[in-house]
Amino acid sequence: MKNLGSVIREVRKSKALTLKQVAGSELSVAFLSKVERGNSDISLNNFLIVLKTLNISWDEFFYVAHGYQGGNRLKFIENVKKYILEDNVYGLQRLQSIEAKTCNHNSKYHHFNVIIIDLIISQIQHKQFKKEYVTELQTYLLNVENWGIYELTLFNNVMFCFPTSVLSLLLDNATKKTIAYRHLPQYEELLMIIICNNLEITLQQKNIVRAEKIVAQSTEIYRDKRISLSNMKFKFLQGILMMYTGNVDAGKKLVVGVIDACYVLGDDEQANSFEKYLNESTNFEI
Repeated sequence: MKNLGSVIREVRKSKALTLKQVAGSELSVAFLSKVERGNSDISLNNFLIVLKTLNISWDEFFYVAHGYQGGNRLKFIENVKKYILEDNVYGLQRLQSIEAKTCNHNSKYHHFNVIIIDLIISQIQHKQFKKEYVTELQTYLLNVENWGIYELTLFNNVMFCFPTSVLSLLLDNATKKTIAYRHLPQYEELLMIIICNNLEITLQQKNIVRAEKIVAQSTEIYRDKRISLSNMKFKFLQGILMMYTGNVDAGKKLVVGVIDACYVLGDDEQANSFEKYLNESTNFEI
C-alpha cells in the first residue's frame, strides 16, 4: 500500500486543490505538507478532516492507496467476468453457492453477488429475470448516496436487466454521483466504459432519441481524451447513431476512421469486433 501522505497529495493534485485549501481552518499548511512528504504522522481525527475536505470516501481513498486494485468485492466481479468469457455456467453456479454461504445480515454485498450471478445465468440461458432481484438492485443504485468503484462496476455488469426508462435514470445517477471522484484515474475510464455499454444497448433497442441524449450528455467527458478503447468505442457508436439518423456519409466516415485506427494501432481483434458489430447489428455496409 502507498504511503498515506503520498496518496493525500495524489488525490489533492488530481482535484487541483492547494495545500491551503485542503488544510482549511482546522489544520496548518506546514503540518499537511509534512504529512504529504511522509515526515509526520496524522491522527484519525485529522485524517477524517482531510477526507472531508478532499470530498472522498474512506473506501475510495484506500482504493487509490492500494494502487487502484479492488478488494474482495471487485475480485468477485473479475471472477464473474472470467466465467462469462469462458461460457462457464457451472463456474458461475459454484461461485454463487460460495457467496450464498457467506451471506449475513451485516453485509449486503454477498447478497448482491448472489443476485448478480442469478441475473447473468438467466441471460445466458435466455430465461426471464427475477423481478424482485432487478427491483432490489435498482432501488440500491438509485438511493445510494455516492457511487464508488463498486457501484459503477455493479451497474456495468447488470445493466442488461433494466428496462430502458430505468437504465436512463441509472446512467444519470452514475454521472452525477461520481462527480466527486471524476478526476481520479480509473474512475473516469470506468464511467466512460459504462456510457459506451449503455449507448450500445440503447442502439440495439433502436431507441434513437435516448441514444442522442446519451451522446449529447457524454461529449464533454470524451472530449480531448487520450486514445483508449472506451474512447474509440464511443466514436464508433457515435458514427452508427449518425447513420441511423440519416447522416450516413459522415457516420460511415467516422466508423471507418475508428476501424482503420484500430488496425494502425495493431489492435486487429478490436477492429474485427467493430466490423462484426456493424455486419450483425446494423443494415449498413462499409
